Amino acid sequence: MGISGQVRKRAGACHCRAMKKVGIVGLGNIGRTVAANLAKAGLEVTALRRPSATDFPRLVENPAELARTCDVIVTALATDRKSTRLNSSH
Repeated sequence: MGISGQVRKRAGACHCRAMKKVGIVGLGNIGRTVAANLAKAGLEVTALRRPSATDFPRLVENPAELARTCDVIVTALATDRKSTRLNSSH
């Protein structure tokens, strides 16, 4: 990702060509920006459902479902406490 927040598209730049589905946990300011940039780069982005995330195109109900349906998971959580709670939920 460039300094301007745009995803750089270069032929052969990514060593993980098979990665197509990205899960994201945390749709705050940073999480939504990351998700938008990943979608612009052509990846399928799915997010963990939360009350504030009703307008996101692809949502799943729990972390286990997100893990099953995605090649990689990105977390954009505000505090360590939220990460710990997420890790212990499933």
